[in-house]
Amino acid sequence: MGPIDANYDAAFFFAPDDFLSQGDRLDADLLILGSGLAGLMAALRAAERAKAARIILLTRGALGASASRLAQGGLAAAVGEDDTPARHAEDTVRAGRGANDRRIVERVTQEAPKIVRRLAAYGVPFARTTAGAFHLSLEGGHTRRRIVHAGGAATGRAIVDTLAVRVRSSATVSVFERTAAFALLDDGSSVLGAVALRADGSVGSGEGPGARTVRPLVVRARATLLATGGVTALFGRTTHPPEAFGEGIALAAGVGATVRDLGRIQFHPTALDVPERPLPLLTEALRGEGARLLNAFGERFMPRYDPAAELAPRDVVARAVFLERRRTGGVWLDLRPVRRLADRFPTIDIALRSRGFDPDRAPVPVVPAAHFTMGGIETDASGRTTVPRLYAAGEVAWTGLHGHNRLASNGLLEAAAFGGWAAEAALDEPPLSLAERRAAEAAAAKALGRLDAGRVRLTPAPETLAALGAILDAGAGLARTPEAVERALQALSTLAEALPPEAVFDALAVSAARLVLSAVRSDGGKTG
Repeated sequence: MGPIDANYDAAFFFAPDDFLSQGDRLDADLLILGSGLAGLMAALRAAERAKAARIILLTRGALGASASRLAQGGLAAAVGEDDTPARHAEDTVRAGRGANDRRIVERVTQEAPKIVRRLAAYGVPFARTTAGAFHLSLEGGHTRRRIVHAGGAATGRAIVDTLAVRVRSSATVSVFERTAAFALLDDGSSVLGAVALRADGSVGSGEGPGARTVRPLVVRARATLLATGGVTALFGRTTHPPEAFGEGIALAAGVGATVRDLGRIQFHPTALDVPERPLPLLTEALRGEGARLLNAFGERFMPRYDPAAELAPRDVVARAVFLERRRTGGVWLDLRPVRRLADRFPTIDIALRSRGFDPDRAPVPVVPAAHFTMGGIETDASGRTTVPRLYAAGEVAWTGLHGHNRLASNGLLEAAAFGGWAAEAALDEPPLSLAERRAAEAAAAKALGRLDAGRVRLTPAPETLAALGAILDAGAGLARTPEAVERALQALSTLAEALPPEAVFDALAVSAARLVLSAVRSDGGKTG
């Protein structure tokens, strides 16, 4: 596909000296925003289904840079001899406090073994037993060992890197790295594509010293799939990379898509307590292999909070860790009961030792951190949102799977399942009409007309993210009060008023944060 698609109308009306004329204009059958597991799976499934389809994938960083790639524990699936999808479904509903959509739960858990086999066929190096079966781990909330994993607590990296290689080699998928969409193209009723900015390789003033200038990219598409991740990177204490700051949710809400349960944030109980952002994660599988939580008095406290102790659902453990930190001054994870830690969890062992911790000699400090967005853009069972031609998959979406609390390792499963289903449904969308194509061009011109190419950056400014982190930790963290939420909303309004017009991604981050705080205000302060 060339820089200007031959299918574009001859009457494309931008002047030669317009900002847009410096960029690219493309048409696609499917436009995918984001390259985590959901986006990569969508690209592969679409390419397999329609060899002649024009698939375009835009990603802010390198292909695969995402929260999916940081996932440690693994992917949940009933592939063990003593397990069934029905049991997996019951564990999912129990962890979700019964607020799950049971039809979705049953569909996803039934599909899970097929997804594992498909990923293995793609080349994902899942750990195996000496007999060749999948080696399975145990995590909180599960009543059976059903977590397939790879790379010694580097499952996300193994899956994403494997799929990224296949996407790069696909003749059907065009990948644009260092490219971020800042507006959806719509005609008031349907989404018709997106307008994005690309780092064009030359050094300029757009992102500070050594930054690269940007150029526009307009993609008109029969269907647009958001796979941009959740909002948890906006929190101060977070396990998520900066790519997942909620812009997909803000974009969808901006064109009228329904957003649900965005105040339901899952906090992982065992992030390493160090002055970093994101915080290194200590996978739940460690507790499945015997690791114990201790308070500042050296007491094991989880049995007081739940009979399942360290293997209680994440919301229970996170709340207990939060309370014990406040009561005693700190919480530590004792990894000494885990046999052969360096062999079984090499990435974690290396991460700890590189930061000066010796897990063989002493427990390591942990803190709850924002980890997963259980709410998001409402979709049906095929990833369709409430706006025609717009789809969503992965953490950006609300599918009904998780309820009030996500069962451990159901996140990668959901992303893989809905990424494929959404792509298949999206390819059934009809071609854009001439009126829709013209409407997309007009929307692109309007969006780009507000920009100054030399002053736009592809990410929110560090100071914006720092301010948002403090605001959300105070108003939407584990300790929520109506007064704290109102103070946070007021601080957010002050921050928004100070943003310059060219700070388009800062504005999207602020919009996402406002959606979170507004949801917290309306749902009575529930965390998940």
